[in-house]
Amino acid sequence: MSQIFKISLTNEKELSADEILQLTQQLKDQGYHVTLIDENIYFQQKIQEAIVNQGATKCLDQSLICESVLPVSDDTTLLTSIIKCHLGQLQATQELLIIDPYFFPDRVEQASYLTMLLNTFRDAVKSISHFKVVAKPGINRPLKNEFFIQLKKINPQLQTYLTESDDFHDRFIIADGQRGAFIGTSLNGIGRKYALIDYMRDEDAQEIYQACQKKD
Repeated sequence: MSQIFKISLTNEKELSADEILQLTQQLKDQGYHVTLIDENIYFQQKIQEAIVNQGATKCLDQSLICESVLPVSDDTTLLTSIIKCHLGQLQATQELLIIDPYFFPDRVEQASYLTMLLNTFRDAVKSISHFKVVAKPGINRPLKNEFFIQLKKINPQLQTYLTESDDFHDRFIIADGQRGAFIGTSLNGIGRKYALIDYMRDEDAQEIYQACQKKD
């Protein structure tokens, strides 16, 4: 079985040709078979081999897969880290829209749920100016008020908005009205059952965003 090793220097010094040959000889003396190859050429060859052997569709599916499973777990740190990873990839710079019918539920342990929400969105709200939530009517207003207050403590310039609507069943996160992700459960339900979080096609995210704009 062949193995690939990459040697990186701890400083900006480059190995001379003589030093490379000396290192190569030392490895050979230890019983290793050493082949010097350009890194870019090597991986280009491996990609070409994979496409020939497995087909382009399968290779692209494997390289572009971006879904994650939210497992059954009491570890809120693990669960929020998965969502935070997707938030980071969405790279909101101006606005974050959260569509979740049960984002502000009545039947919830408010302190722990509020902590989970803040841990999830803390980093994302630092770089935006607008944070919008669409939830079904009959929200937990004390929870909503406290959450928005805490967000403003993180980003004093942040403008927060709430729209109440029954028109949305699924849960979406949309960044800047352009890019989005969907979650298979409300945030107050993560960890109870297995659920999927995945990115949306940009055109789908934009369509959902435009539908929300009509509700404002």
